Amino acid sequence: MAGFAGLSGMGRIDFDDEEVIRALSFTGLEIVTRHVSPYSSWVAVTHEGEARRQAPVYHDSGTALLLHGYITGIEGRAEFPNGDVLALCAGLYLEEGPFFARRLNGAFVLVIEDLASGRVHLISDRLGTCNVYFHLASGFFSFATRLEAIRCVNPSIADRVNESALATFLTLGRILEGSMLEAVRRLDSACVLTYDGAVLTEERYWKPFFLYSDNPLGYEDNARRLVQAMGEAVLDCVRGLDKVGLFLSGGLDSRMVLFFLGGRDVTSYTACDRRNLETRVAEKAARRAGAAHVMLLRKTSHYLDIVPQAVRICEGSYEYDHAHLEGLWRELGEREDRVFLSGFGMNSILRTICLSKLDAPFRMRSGYDRVIESFDSVEAVEGRLIKLLGSEQDALAVMAPALQRDAAGYPR
Repeated sequence: MAGFAGLSGMGRIDFDDEEVIRALSFTGLEIVTRHVSPYSSWVAVTHEGEARRQAPVYHDSGTALLLHGYITGIEGRAEFPNGDVLALCAGLYLEEGPFFARRLNGAFVLVIEDLASGRVHLISDRLGTCNVYFHLASGFFSFATRLEAIRCVNPSIADRVNESALATFLTLGRILEGSMLEAVRRLDSACVLTYDGAVLTEERYWKPFFLYSDNPLGYEDNARRLVQAMGEAVLDCVRGLDKVGLFLSGGLDSRMVLFFLGGRDVTSYTACDRRNLETRVAEKAARRAGAAHVMLLRKTSHYLDIVPQAVRICEGSYEYDHAHLEGLWRELGEREDRVFLSGFGMNSILRTICLSKLDAPFRMRSGYDRVIESFDSVEAVEGRLIKLLGSEQDALAVMAPALQRDAAGYPR
């Protein structure tokens, strides 16, 4: 979904829809959905493929819901419904109130309006994956997934820069509180924000917890569970889809996703400005998996050229040096694939401290993939890595550095 913007209040709800749509659209291929009630007005701009998979707006006699992102599962449900997930959410809201959100898995922002009372809820996922900004002044509650769009909904919002947020971003590379605008806030993760026509109430519905045990799982069990969780996450994202696109860089993370998509109709895309070792690995991996492969050639000035677009997308608050496919969306949009996966989440796991009892990271011979070897017995996980990496040769390339350890057990 490209995004949404809305305004709620007890007075006249009015804003320029077309200006909001321009602020939220990127390719011109999106579908626009509107919602109007006595208390609120929303505009949602959705990529065509996502709209075919799940309508972004749902209404019944008592509620209106808007989904930005995707819900992959609902705790307490043995099987995820094949029908409209928003209809199910509407029923859960009537039964349990907005805190039914603690049962949802996915990457999303959910907007719910109680049509009888005019009460509006904004709900973020557990990790705050999707940005949503909000502002309350003079009895009007405005909200949007982009700062540019929220100012289209409410032009009275001052454009004064939040100097603290700017300093934090320049120092740490991210904004920890608020937004780039002093008057606008970003909704925190795992929160329900409620506007009742007068005041805002923000409550957290979930927080992470950690289990400690005197008898931790062995390394092989940890590896098995990690592989299982990664595979389930990929399959959750493609449930109900016949065709899937995959951004295949040639790195370990995207090759893992390709493995988990085995048996599906997959078209893989590799963006590059020249052919190199990584692109050859991507081609070989796609061929081995029986997936179609498309090479998208970029100009050598790619990253310089996308600076204006990157600033517009992330409003100056996101690093874009890994925006490998930015500027190529129109070409991708002309293809049959409408849902694209990447291995970024797995990349984060394999490059950080998410595995237990970490040893020092080491690089594979290609110099591209960085993995963390954290197992006492190389033999115990060799079979898993062979499956993940696609060949015994690749697995041995990963294992070789781990076979040379110092007295403390760390890779040399």
